[in-house]
Order: sequence, then structure tokens, then C-alpha cells
Amino acid sequence: PAQFIAATLQSGGLGPNGRGIRSAQKVRLIHASIRNYIKHKPEWNSQWNPAWGEPVNQEDLASTLLDFFVCIIKGVRKMGIRLTSEEVEAYHHCWRVVGHIMGIRPEFLTETPGEAFELAEIIAARQMRESKEGKELTRDLIHFIQGLLPLPLQGLGGTAIRYFSGEKVASVIKPGPYNWTLSFLYLQIFLLRSLDTFRRDHPRLQKYIRFLTWNIMDKILLHEEGRAFTFELPDELRHAWRLSAHKR
Repeated sequence: PAQFIAATLQSGGLGPNGRGIRSAQKVRLIHASIRNYIKHKPEWNSQWNPAWGEPVNQEDLASTLLDFFVCIIKGVRKMGIRLTSEEVEAYHHCWRVVGHIMGIRPEFLTETPGEAFELAEIIAARQMRESKEGKELTRDLIHFIQGLLPLPLQGLGGTAIRYFSGEKVASVIKPGPYNWTLSFLYLQIFLLRSLDTFRRDHPRLQKYIRFLTWNIMDKILLHEEGRAFTFELPDELRHAWRLSAHKR
């Protein structure tokens, strides 16, 4: 998902030869392949319950697309980063374009950010259920986050997932209870909220936020798990974040 977002939001990402368009087209082809295999390959078809409906159907596509908008906006707001209505509308429009490229029907492409939040709630109420697979994915995500953190902050992964997901989602995916790292998370959020107000008067605060975010980006971009991991980061962001050329 992070690679998809970076490809889509970079300058020209949704232009005629943009990486965002190519990424969306690639995902659409993957979805088509999955549908074909489930319908025509016995080893796949035997594991599919027709009561589930069409594989990778329009509702599933719309729900996933909404995650890229709704979840990101909710997370940014929970971090204390203030967005103008124009910025939110522009970000929403961007994912509407992606949805069109991926073949989502117009009735599932919300007209406004408010409609997007409403549709996301409706689909979640219909589909969100506790499952073994969901819990396993959550455990794997927490394990990944732990690998990026120093030992004293190992509990931050589960705490952050619970905080940003909200109690309703957390009750389904089971990231575990809050621990002492919630205080650390609140401190970072307080500093982010203070940054806009005190940016010019407190250069040390600005430097700390940069140190924190750049270190997180370094660890994510350089993560390897038994194989080479390549994250294509646009040059404009690489230069802005002061990441060296090999971290791409």
C-alpha cells in the first residue's frame, strides 16, 4: 500500500505515463487473474463458497479504495496534522481517479469526502467480522513494527494499531491492550500539533520531528526479510527527506 500511495501521489503519478496509473492497472490485472483462477481452476474453485458472491467484487474494490482515503485522513487527523478542506477534497479526488482506472463503477465512487466516510461505515457494518486470518495479519504487522523499534519501545506496535484503528476495529483484529507506550505516542502527537504553532520559534522541535520521521522512513525503506526489498521513492521526496541515493 505504501508503494502504491507513493507512486500515485508523486508529481505526474496519474499523468499519461505516471507510475500511479501503471500501479493501478497492474492491480486491476491481478484482480482479474484471481477471478479467472477462482472460476476456472479446480484447486482454487474448490475453496470458494458461491455464497460469498463474485470474487474481488465491486463492493470489495470500493471498500479497499476507501481505505486509502478514509484511513489515511483519519490517521493524519489523529496525529494532529491539520488539513484544509481543499487538501482533503484534492486527496479524495485523487483516489476517485484511481478507482476509475481500476474499473470501479461510478455509483461506488463517492462524490465528496463526506460521502466517502459514510460509505466506508456502511460497508464496514456489513462486512467487518472477527476472523482467524485477520488476527494473524495483525500479529504479523505488530511483529514487523517491533523489528523497526528499539527494545524499550517494543510495545508501541500494538498500541499504535489500537489507537489509529479505533476501539471498534481493534475489538475485531485484536492488537492487544494499550501499554505504557501510549504515553510516548501521545507525546509525539503533542509535538506534531505544536510544530505548526512553534515552527519558527523552536527549531529544536522541528529538528526532533525530522529526526523521528526520517529514522522511521530509513528503517522501512531498508527493511529486508530474507530477500532484497526495493521501495521506489520519488526523487522529490528523497531529496526533501534527505535520504541517500541507495535508499530507493
